[in-house]
Amino acid sequence: MITADPGSTQNVVLARLLACERGLLDAYTHGKFSSAPADLVTFGRELHAKHLSSLMALVAEHGFCVPQEVDDGWMRGRTLAQAEQLSHETWHDALLDLEPRVARCLRDEVLPDHLYLLRRWQAATGEPLELGAESRGPF
Repeated sequence: MITADPGSTQNVVLARLLACERGLLDAYTHGKFSSAPADLVTFGRELHAKHLSSLMALVAEHGFCVPQEVDDGWMRGRTLAQAEQLSHETWHDALLDLEPRVARCLRDEVLPDHLYLLRRWQAATGEPLELGAESRGPF
């Protein structure tokens, strides 16, 4: 359960995941991937801003104040499409470790959006992306 305790395991995991989500949003916002199609960058930025807002609202309901750090180190050496794929897989893999309301938000809102965005990246760039996380089954 999410608590106000920043040291609880779930809160540490959630804080790290949200820092990575901020890193991805930052990459979209500040054009760190100049070769990306502009319409896809705009769409991705809007989706990630919406996800971050939804997740932060859920977390705030429990009194947990998530540090506002940004982590983009995990994106180094990757294209934006590859970063999207890794983000999707990481959130999917974290489902069982998160509070049920947060997991539902991920399952119902974030993960389907990620898959849609990944498909758009694949169509726009021709970059081979593995979309296998959708077939892993529900948590």
